[in-house]
Amino acid sequence: MATNREVATEITESAVDFHEELHGQYPEDRDLGVDRWYSRQDKLSDYDPDELLAIDRELSEIPEVKAYAHEPVTIEAVKNMMTVAAEFNPEVNNWNEAAEIYSELTGDLQKYINKYAETLRHFAVIHTQAFHLEREQYQARMANSDQARHSAHNTLMSQLNAVSRFLTQKIPKYGGRDFNQSAWDQQLSKRWFSIDQLKDRDYLADWAIRTDIAEKAQVVRQAIRQTIEKKSTATN
Repeated sequence: MATNREVATEITESAVDFHEELHGQYPEDRDLGVDRWYSRQDKLSDYDPDELLAIDRELSEIPEVKAYAHEPVTIEAVKNMMTVAAEFNPEVNNWNEAAEIYSELTGDLQKYINKYAETLRHFAVIHTQAFHLEREQYQARMANSDQARHSAHNTLMSQLNAVSRFLTQKIPKYGGRDFNQSAWDQQLSKRWFSIDQLKDRDYLADWAIRTDIAEKAQVVRQAIRQTIEKKSTATN
């Protein structure tokens, strides 16, 4: 009778394979590896604690994960900006209305980050098919994938600008005449992109893929810790 591990497919089983899967040459390759683990968290129980710890170490060493730990603009910090803004004038009655609008904006931003990363992963997968497809078929798939990537990038840029307009223009209006604009501007300089950064498509594309990798890696690492804890409890 086959064991759970023998039945499980497409998940690597040695420390070397863990490294190769999660440390590809390009960010989209690394995102592809992280996304595989993210979508297969239910398979973690098939691994022993030492293997799980090895996976956790490899996730922690991914360049984008390490860089994101020092990222001034994180998706969670961005989502929390309404809470920060309300502290500058808590007496305003319509913060709830602003928070509802902002929550929708940042929810869409998260969605478009994930969508953009998805198009990069798809591009990476097609790239590996170069020697398995007819030339015309491969070129057509690459062209379609690149078009989808470009479209997703445009949507991401538009949403980042929408969030930026809300942070810089709408929040001060919601805050009223007693809103501390200078203090708010200082917060934005620490927690949001500069005007030049918002114009830099490559910079924001790199930020989006970093975000996607780091956020998913964090979820997987948390699932690994929970799985190890359950295994430890079961053996005690």
